[in-house]
Amino acid sequence: MSQSVFAYMGGLVTVVALSWNAVAIIRGKVQPALVSWAIWASLDIILAASMYAKGVLNPQMAVAAIGAGIVFVLAIPFGKPGWNPIDKWCLAGGVAAVVLWFMTGNATLANILSLTAIAIGCIPTYASIAEDQSREDKSFWCLAFASSGFALLGTKEASLDALAPPIVFVVSQAIALRLLFMSRTVVRRR
Repeated sequence: MSQSVFAYMGGLVTVVALSWNAVAIIRGKVQPALVSWAIWASLDIILAASMYAKGVLNPQMAVAAIGAGIVFVLAIPFGKPGWNPIDKWCLAGGVAAVVLWFMTGNATLANILSLTAIAIGCIPTYASIAEDQSREDKSFWCLAFASSGFALLGTKEASLDALAPPIVFVVSQAIALRLLFMSRTVVRRR
């Protein structure tokens, strides 16, 4: 298969994953953290814009930026309000990414800062999964992992700007899946 096919499969599977998540939210199976999704939506938009500026935007990231915004909107009526300290650091990382990008004109810097903030922002989700695996939808995380894998396989350019986003997404989703599929006794012991 060509890289383009993998890239478009990444985008398509992202649509399916985010649709799956939206239905789970509306049915009350998942309660997204309002502030976390607001920050992730903002960071995904910054990341997509920086990738676009470098000419390496892939379908998965384009869809993820829009989809995270939709999940944020759904989190307003269905989500869990409240800030945690990591949310504040992630927001600061997103602001720093935009400010430094505009000050330096360096989209790669915005890409790196956004990805760092996204990775840090996963920590509360990992803690939440370790505490109670039922808070997250396993199918959503499996689909998200598949979409990131397709995006990685569909990467046409061997550059930091093109490869870092799908690699960070694959690793962060793999950690979530590991926690979701561990036996409850192993998760509780840790």
